[in-house]
Amino acid sequence: MSSTPSHIPSPPEVEGVAVPKYHKLTFATYDGKEDPLGWLNKCEQFFRGQMTREVDKVWLASYHLTGVAQ
Repeated sequence: MSSTPSHIPSPPEVEGVAVPKYHKLTFATYDGKEDPLGWLNKCEQFFRGQMTREVDKVWLASYHLTGVAQ
C-alpha cells in the first residue's frame, strides 16, 4: 500500500526510477467561455511534455477548470 494519497498525482516511474522533468510548462486554465478544443490540445501537449500518467490526467485537468467550467 502506498503512503501517497490516491487523489494527488505522483511522478511517473520507469522501472522504479522517477522520470526527470526537463521542461517547466504551465498548465492552461479553462473557463468554459470558448470552444474547449484548443484547451484540450494544450492539455495533451502538457501531458506529453511532462510524461503524465494516464491515471493522473483527469484530476490534473479538472484542477485547472475555472468559472462556469467548474
